[in-house]
Amino acid sequence: MSAKAAVLVLAYGSPENLDDMREYLLDIRGGRETPDDLVKEMTERYRAAGGSPLNRWTQAQAHVLNQVLQQRGQSPRVYVGMRHWHPRIESAVQNMTEDGITEATAIVMAPHYSTLSVSRYMGLVEKANKELGSPIRFFFVTSWWKQPRFLDALEAHAVRDAVERGVA
Repeated sequence: MSAKAAVLVLAYGSPENLDDMREYLLDIRGGRETPDDLVKEMTERYRAAGGSPLNRWTQAQAHVLNQVLQQRGQSPRVYVGMRHWHPRIESAVQNMTEDGITEATAIVMAPHYSTLSVSRYMGLVEKANKELGSPIRFFFVTSWWKQPRFLDALEAHAVRDAVERGVA
């Protein structure tokens, strides 16, 4: 039997609307209740910033990744799992299991390895996989900050910023 492959894109997640701030803060605070003044402060910060683009960007990255893989003649399905919002990592792993996925590459949208970030995502994926009794074998991308195309993109962005600021 051949492996059925997928990619799991992992990100932090953020509330979709301001009414979800209390639930979001409860999650990122590990279940500890959030004082009302902090909920209000964070709600106002998100309102001032126009909300967070994180979920939208992550979904867009997953969509483009799926298109690129298809253009290259590869057909792994791309899933998204959020650490602190929806779709949650646990739900993504469950969907992958239900879809018959047996192998998956998991990549955190943080380019550098850290025990406080990438390692935590890895642990959540492995925990969900174990709790579901899933047959998925995960391969983790633990660091990608040295990838030439990523560095090129950062350099191009820095040059554009310098030009716009009149520095270059």
